[in-house]
Amino acid sequence: DIYTHGFMLIGIYFLYQLFGEEGNKWKNSVLAGLFIGLSFMSKGPISFYGLLLPFLISYALVFKFKGFKQHKKRLPLLLMVLLAATVGLWWFLYVRLADPAAFLAITKKETANWSSYNIRPFYYYWSFFAQSGLWTIPAFVSLLYPYLKNRVAHKKTYRLTFWWTILSLVLLSLVPEKKARYLVPVLIPLALNTGIYLKYIIAHFKTTLTPKEKIPIYFHFGLIGAIGIVFPVLGYFMLDGKIGPFLFYYITSSLALVAIGILLFVHLKKQRLFHCFILSVLLIAAIKSLALPLVGAVEKNPDYHTISDLRDTMAQEGIHTYTFGEIAPEMIWDYGSPIPVLKQDDQIIIPDGELFAILVVPAEEDEFKRIFDLDHSYALKAIYDLNPNADPNSKKHKDRLVCNLYIVQKQ
Repeated sequence: DIYTHGFMLIGIYFLYQLFGEEGNKWKNSVLAGLFIGLSFMSKGPISFYGLLLPFLISYALVFKFKGFKQHKKRLPLLLMVLLAATVGLWWFLYVRLADPAAFLAITKKETANWSSYNIRPFYYYWSFFAQSGLWTIPAFVSLLYPYLKNRVAHKKTYRLTFWWTILSLVLLSLVPEKKARYLVPVLIPLALNTGIYLKYIIAHFKTTLTPKEKIPIYFHFGLIGAIGIVFPVLGYFMLDGKIGPFLFYYITSSLALVAIGILLFVHLKKQRLFHCFILSVLLIAAIKSLALPLVGAVEKNPDYHTISDLRDTMAQEGIHTYTFGEIAPEMIWDYGSPIPVLKQDDQIIIPDGELFAILVVPAEEDEFKRIFDLDHSYALKAIYDLNPNADPNSKKHKDRLVCNLYIVQKQ
């Protein structure tokens, strides 16, 4: 997802320049077409629907595409469309010609998933601003359009990012299939929208903001400062006596976060909002670089079993390995190479040879036994579990990261 949306964001940047500037028309059209095409090649039309379409509608609402005739931008725009189509479609066209059956099967399955897989209600995404994490409160306030529309310095830009965020949210909500990570196209314009609000409060906090307007700001930065100050205590109890091997990270992260927390309160009292903003970014950096290794001390899944050594082990024994059903991509990555699949949709293949190994996902266990009970004997050799922290009795344990390895012999 990050490739398709990352490329599209760059493409939209140059498209915005093409729309709004008189100069560099051809440069902006070529770069916009290139990156929009790369976005399509990464994951098809996903980012076109979730990011580009709401941007174009928002731009039309706010700027109305003024200046196209006088600035002669139609030919550069046509070049951009042709370049984006060329870059984006060549791989799909090649696969369609080289392996049409597989292409059509994959396309049919993916489009069917949009309406039949992981279905969630229309309002599933509507707490989207909470996905901003540390910036949840500023993100929420930045969406209060009646409050901000006449206060911010760049009113049209704010209207653009606001409607871009809302339209992206609405379009994604219309698709029955929903997952938390699909919110990335919403968070991109939301980040821009939040930045406009932060710029407004930094510029006007000491002068024009009323005491009521300052409440969410004090709460936001005060909460971040409090998190930094209480981190050593929370970290100690969360580590539950396992600090020993992680003492360096515990001490350095505690010192850094406490110092940042204290400085946040100092600058907040002096109403230096820009300093508070920078310290918030430093707090995130300190957590990522110093506190994150402490995760290694958290209770791990006692049944964790990597599949990385299976390929070499089976090769040494001269045994071919197959899968029954589709195993998780994490399993294949850990295994180190593609694994032949014996069951795809309704088709089942019985391997040649007297002895072979089969990885079976839990959901296919009964079907596997039904097929191989007739002419084969089988024995469970190992259970591979790639859940790093959640044990099998935990609600966070994912069956898709589990595979049972059977050694199968023809009778």
